[in-house]
Amino acid sequence: MSGFRLPSGGLIHRDLPVEFTFNGRKISGFDGDSITSALMASGHKLVGRGFKYHRPRGITSSGVEESGAIFTTINGTRQTPNVKGPLAEIHDGLEVRAQNAFPSVRFDIGEINDMLSPFFGAGFYYKTFMGPFGNTRFWMFVEKFIRRAAGLGTASRISDPDNYDIANGYCDLLVVGSGRAGLLAAAEAAEAGMDVLLVEQDFEAGGRLMQTGKEADESLRETLLARFAKAGGKLMLRTTAFGLYDGHVAGLIERQTDHLASPHETQPRETMHVVRTRHILLATGAIERTPAFAANDRPGIMQAGAMAAYVNRFAVAPGRSLLLSTTHDGLYEDALRYRDLGLNVVMLDARNTENELQEQARAAGVELYLGCVPYHTVGRKAVAGMQTAYLDADGNLSTGPTLGAEAIGLSNGYNPVVHLLSHRGVKPVWNEHLQAFIGGNTNEHITLIGRAAGVYLADEIEKSVQHVLAALTGKKAPPDAPKLGFDSPFMPLFEIKNHNKRKRAFIDPQHDVTTKDVRQAHQEGFVSVEHMKRYTTLGMATDQGKVGNIPGLAIMAEESGRTIAETGTTTFRPPYTPVSIGVLAGRARGAHWMPERRTPMHHAHLDAGAVMTDAGLWKRAWYYPQKGEDINDAYIREASVTRQTVAMIDVSTLGKIQVQGPDATTFLDRVYVNNFAKLPVGKSRYGLMLRDDGVVLDDGTTWRMGENDYLMTTTTAQAGPVMAHLEELLQTRMQDLKVHLTSVTDQWAAVAVAGPAARTVLASCLPSLDW
Repeated sequence: MSGFRLPSGGLIHRDLPVEFTFNGRKISGFDGDSITSALMASGHKLVGRGFKYHRPRGITSSGVEESGAIFTTINGTRQTPNVKGPLAEIHDGLEVRAQNAFPSVRFDIGEINDMLSPFFGAGFYYKTFMGPFGNTRFWMFVEKFIRRAAGLGTASRISDPDNYDIANGYCDLLVVGSGRAGLLAAAEAAEAGMDVLLVEQDFEAGGRLMQTGKEADESLRETLLARFAKAGGKLMLRTTAFGLYDGHVAGLIERQTDHLASPHETQPRETMHVVRTRHILLATGAIERTPAFAANDRPGIMQAGAMAAYVNRFAVAPGRSLLLSTTHDGLYEDALRYRDLGLNVVMLDARNTENELQEQARAAGVELYLGCVPYHTVGRKAVAGMQTAYLDADGNLSTGPTLGAEAIGLSNGYNPVVHLLSHRGVKPVWNEHLQAFIGGNTNEHITLIGRAAGVYLADEIEKSVQHVLAALTGKKAPPDAPKLGFDSPFMPLFEIKNHNKRKRAFIDPQHDVTTKDVRQAHQEGFVSVEHMKRYTTLGMATDQGKVGNIPGLAIMAEESGRTIAETGTTTFRPPYTPVSIGVLAGRARGAHWMPERRTPMHHAHLDAGAVMTDAGLWKRAWYYPQKGEDINDAYIREASVTRQTVAMIDVSTLGKIQVQGPDATTFLDRVYVNNFAKLPVGKSRYGLMLRDDGVVLDDGTTWRMGENDYLMTTTTAQAGPVMAHLEELLQTRMQDLKVHLTSVTDQWAAVAVAGPAARTVLASCLPSLDW
């Protein structure tokens, strides 16, 4: 028996059924389901294939760190690859397809790579094209097949049909994350009179408060949301803070239509919000860490916290018999909850010490094994059980029982999400008590709270929030600092070694990176974590170190004889999660990818029948065809009229720069090859400008408007480069000159009048001037 829907509970709306397809098969779910919760409820364990070996992959998490349930979604003409299943909502008519498999996810011929795995170790890409065969026609032939096999999803070849937008905003306080810490901080800050913006990447607010199944937690969630709304706070769901930048500027991506079956054609699919704020609170939580052991990538193996999320938030059990493996006290409440729901629970605790929680678990019918760890899994396309091992005080293993299970939940501690703080150049600091990296010190008004700061217990989370709010609102702070971690000791267990070399332990299942790959990288001389990352592909692409970073660093530290703190971590850079290219462009796409510039006479040209042409970003009159004329006929007629009588051309597109200051004349004499010192006021002169190497940069006419006031014109195309060149000269090589430059291209219209009757026409238009 695989996953199934529980008869009651959860936050789904059972009165609103939804139908979508997965690989062409109809799947039923409810409003409030994610793709992964609906697939789990319908019994799907195998949902994808590994990147390199094409091994079966299942649902591994309930958040952005998902490594197995990554899909291509199709909604009408919209096709989107690499969609993280836990964050994607279902709606009627949605098509979901598995990736990286041919001809199907259940039978994938690419699985032959798993048998050839000895040839695909760390760095095999680099080694394949070297040596005696590196430059042969053979590799040129096979390259296209290798490139076709690389990557995950396939991008659509049709033009993006969606609209995107960019917005700017401001608030006193930006809170990222709406779990217990984020909701409490946002509500109290809003009640204190601050303008608060709370952003949440999920489609529901509440974080872990939605994952416990406790009525008290659900009541607290609803109360805090109501308080926040009443106090005037703004909540943005489906919004990811993807980066932090200078001056307390945050980049947010709001997904506005992906959850809708039929969005209005004018509604943007996504909007990028550029938010400026006085203070930022990062309540981004922590990502659960799982240990590395043999065959730990089979479908049905997941983070223990994800198992709780599916059971309590979505009312979906991944199986009737569950196996939990832990190194801390955080899973015991989940085990008791599963027993209350009638599920069979076996629990492995790597620690060999008794406490009250373990007694409660036994009393509830949990089959508990102390000092016991996972060794390797049983099954093929889905997990069927676990071969366990006993762990003694010296770290030695001895054979333990083989236990059956339809789903396995793993927890080896948590990694606080410090990525956004790291975007500000703040190096994470290793915490020995938590066995994880936490945020370093910063002089900016950015603060980590709750689990993101390594505080895991509910009471301590509230205390950490009060400490921060005291600094923001002037309230009295609790007398003591919040306590990190859990009440009882935590056993770090990054890897459980299996001496069977055929059994691989995966630390980055998205990229099929194993413990052996990290060791091989070290043996081949890659001693820097950044080099190891690129050589093995650990934590690259959409993962960015969320899953495999700490286990990989722990193995590398062991190999080099250093501590994890000495080994260091990789650098986290924006974006935190993938960002679509379309939303970065916003409205600047197609004909609007850059601003369209029009001269003051634009509509007069159109009224005269002009055919317009592009001159850079400008629209410029090209020719004025009369009836039956093409461009060849029109330009001959127009040139003839000009030579016989009079004609004009709109030259407003020329670049125009106001050059002012006591040393303006000296400056022009330096930048032009000809002299401007003797040019009278009210007169103009042609000037030629050269680059430093003597090649022509630009030419144009410059008017002397006053003794120290000139109007320089440039060619249309060189307006920007000339302005930049002149500014560079004044700021670096001619700092002794007192000159100010102002671009006035848009402030001046210009017309060139030519022909024998030009003077007569101008005199009739402006009789006050002596023509």
